[in-house]
Amino acid sequence: MKTDAALRILSGHQDRILAHLASDRALLAAEGEGARPALATRRWMLARLLREYQLFKHVEIFDPALAQGDRLGVAARLKARCTAIGESFAAYIACWSSAAIDGRWSDYAAATQRMFDALARHVVEERRAIDTLLAGVERIERPGPRCAPGGSLTRVPPTSSSFPRLAPIRAPG
Repeated sequence: MKTDAALRILSGHQDRILAHLASDRALLAAEGEGARPALATRRWMLARLLREYQLFKHVEIFDPALAQGDRLGVAARLKARCTAIGESFAAYIACWSSAAIDGRWSDYAAATQRMFDALARHVVEERRAIDTLLAGVERIERPGPRCAPGGSLTRVPPTSSSFPRLAPIRAPG
C-alpha cells in the first residue's frame, strides 16, 4: 500500500474515533446520568471503532515496519503502546458493567472522562509517531507467506500477544 493511502485511511480511523469521543463527552456533560442508556450503546460502537483502528495499524503499518527491520524499535514500541491502550479500554469495559455503575454514577463518569482523555491523547500522539515512522517511505508492504525450512508454508508471526500465533502449515504426505 502506498504510504499516503495508508496515512489517509489512518486519519479516517482517527477522525472517527476523536469525533465519537467528542460526541460522547458532550452527551455526558449535557445529560449526566440520563445519558446512561445511550452511552452504553455508544461504548460498544467505540469498542468497534477502536478494534478496526487497531487491526488496520497492526496489519498495514506496524507489522510491515517490523518485517522490514525496525532498527530503532519504533514500530515495536508503537505496537506495544497500542496493545496497552486496548487492554486499558477492555479493563474499563469489564470494570464498568451496568451493575457496577448502579449507585456509583459519579465514579463511572470520572472514569469515563479519564478513559476518553487517555484514548484521545493516544490517538494524537500515535499519529505524530506514525508520521515520523513513515517519513520518507513511499510504500509499505504487509509481510506475506514464506517457505519455512522443510518447505512448509508459514506466516511471519505477530509480535504481540493480541494476535494469535499461526502454526506452520504442514505439506501433505
